[in-house]
Amino acid sequence: MTETPPDLTYEQAFDRLTSPGSPLELETVTGPYGPERRFAHAPPNLGSLLDRAEAYGERTCFHHGQASMTYRAFVEAVRKVAAGLLAHAEKGERVAILGANHPDWMLAFWGALYAGLVPTPLNGWWRRQELEHAIAYTRPKLLIGDAKRLAKLQIPETGPLPAEHVFCWDRPDAHKRFLPFSVLQEAVPAGPYPVTSEDLAALIFTSGTTGKAKAAAITHGAWISGLMNGLLASMIEVTRRPGLQAQSDVVTVLSGLPFFHVGGGHGLVIGGIAGGQVLIIPDGRFSPSETLRMIETYRVERWSAVPAMVQQVCQHGNPEGRDLSSVLTLGYGAAPSGPALQQSAEALFPNLRAITNAYGMTEASSVFTMNTGEDLKQRPDSVGRPFATAQLRVVGEAGAPLPTGETGEVQVRGPFLMREYWEAPEATAAVFAPGGWLRTGDLGRLDEEGFLYLSGRQKDIIIRGGENILAEEVERCLEDHPGILEAAVIGVPSETLGEELKAVLVTGGPDVPGELAVREWVGQSLAHFKVPRYVEFREAPLPRNAAGKILKKELAERGTSQFDEML
Repeated sequence: MTETPPDLTYEQAFDRLTSPGSPLELETVTGPYGPERRFAHAPPNLGSLLDRAEAYGERTCFHHGQASMTYRAFVEAVRKVAAGLLAHAEKGERVAILGANHPDWMLAFWGALYAGLVPTPLNGWWRRQELEHAIAYTRPKLLIGDAKRLAKLQIPETGPLPAEHVFCWDRPDAHKRFLPFSVLQEAVPAGPYPVTSEDLAALIFTSGTTGKAKAAAITHGAWISGLMNGLLASMIEVTRRPGLQAQSDVVTVLSGLPFFHVGGGHGLVIGGIAGGQVLIIPDGRFSPSETLRMIETYRVERWSAVPAMVQQVCQHGNPEGRDLSSVLTLGYGAAPSGPALQQSAEALFPNLRAITNAYGMTEASSVFTMNTGEDLKQRPDSVGRPFATAQLRVVGEAGAPLPTGETGEVQVRGPFLMREYWEAPEATAAVFAPGGWLRTGDLGRLDEEGFLYLSGRQKDIIIRGGENILAEEVERCLEDHPGILEAAVIGVPSETLGEELKAVLVTGGPDVPGELAVREWVGQSLAHFKVPRYVEFREAPLPRNAAGKILKKELAERGTSQFDEML
């Protein structure tokens, strides 16, 4: 990265961009828990961002394989889809989306948002059991997706459907009960529709402490606050270092994150379209060589990914000698990373001027801290400063705030937080501390300048390649096997994925499984990324404390037995 000092301090750039009369002006208002910052000129709903995006006209909106579309055509198509959806559903009803990253995924998502419906993305890597739970839980009126992932639901030829209508965008002839997604685009455009900042915008699934996936209910206002926070943080860095500005007036972004996660949905599908970016949507599975080809072909200036993707690309190198000089910024989050990854990225991309690491969670509409540029170089182990409308604190076991520098649970508060877990009042009450503070379940500390450093997790969650995996869910699945008496699942370090799953098992009875059978058993019910890569069999019972809780720290100190490649 270019070794140039910033022209302004962070505080100077912040004050300049948020001053009275500016688009990102901040004001202090009386919130439900006292004074809080809000953006004075926040748009009323996400649909208004689409209306503004129409001004980008003939600019390319996306490239996907051989397909592309201008902004004018994209906005027109979204309005048609919105009208088509409202012919089958009413405001506030859910529209489930199940498919790989695809232009029609974006049309379905934006169409539902624009119409005042509630898009409910389903994880495309889930198995049938997980998908059926999500559908039964959210009760979508409509289901839209691609044939490959819809097939996981094993929709019957007769009888109840998972939703009132099922639309397929790529092979509607794959099932006699599929309707072509294209029919929704035959409607006469209407709108804008009456949607307020308090209306529900989306249900986004997140891992929870119960083992069953819950959906964070995010309002239009919360999502907009998160978008404007991210925009302000980026603008501060560009204001401090004008060299970070894109080489043209249009930023081309390689969208490597899955749209069904809050990072891809919020940062790319919503933020990218609202910001007039050119989105490069990979067609097919992630591939390091294909990633580099797309960067060269489309002159990508920003690549958004998870650390595991960046690690694989850096390990792959550039054997074909592609021109990677267009890449100016690299953004990643969702999993731990360190200085070594930053150095590898700088070595691969010759004009890389800023790397951004961020921290957030689905319940907070996306990220709420960011570390980038010179700040990241000076504090490579920090996830950054809190966003403008975010309040952070670190608390001890009794829930009282801790002094600067001491480690405890990280809690966050602000207008970007979810309203609740969908139809889960007990879980909602458990995740919010008194005063509206969201319990992140992560351990960390704040330094004197407000930078956050994470040190671990309270929740028994393993992060594999950016995917949050609840150990309890995998353990329960393992213990359903008749030959497994006890199961403990822990995370072990991985150079490429951050962590991998290891299962420690006590077996018995006539049906004792081998390593391969263990993997196959989990893979039948859970997504592939939840399948343990390592297994250890024990004869003695698993170590437990006086309360009966398994001592996982002791298990993590033992060796592993490696499998063949993941399913």
